Amino acid sequence: MRVIAATNRDLERQVAENTFREDLYYRLSVIPVTVPPLRDRREDVALLVNHFLRKYAPGAGKSVARVSASSLSALASYEWPGNVRQLENTIERAVALGTGEELQVDLPAERPRARAAAAGIGADAVSVVPEGMLPEGMDMEKYVADIERSLLKSALAQSNGVQARAADVLKISYRSFRHLMKKYDL
Repeated sequence: MRVIAATNRDLERQVAENTFREDLYYRLSVIPVTVPPLRDRREDVALLVNHFLRKYAPGAGKSVARVSASSLSALASYEWPGNVRQLENTIERAVALGTGEELQVDLPAERPRARAAAAGIGADAVSVVPEGMLPEGMDMEKYVADIERSLLKSALAQSNGVQARAADVLKISYRSFRHLMKKYDL
């Protein structure tokens, strides 16, 4: 059996501080591979975006050919605290919600406010965690899913249950709306 483990923690420092078991560290540290965070290798963002686009567009039944230049520039300048997984989730979400051949991508920090505005909800109604105040172990995917689910329900209520109108309220395609309805079992 071969174990491949990854972490964003400095295990050597944690061993020195006695917050990580030394014996476990030496069992895991046979061939260490250090990969810098995405914010330190911005030249990889475009390559990763294109990879994720090719990965998710066919499964979503979309013919997305490219990401807009403005979106690509914004993605490359973003800090990516969630690293490659956060970028992947952002592109997957943009593909699911996008329409047309050129994808417009919202940055993660902008997403809750943008969706709230599209649904006609005041930006204050969306709970955004203040910078530097994230609770330990916060599940970003669950947080965003809860916001998306809430916006879908609000749009449905605003459109008296007419799904096509709810999709228009959220400024997404009917197909994307149906995909999200199925995803959240609504």
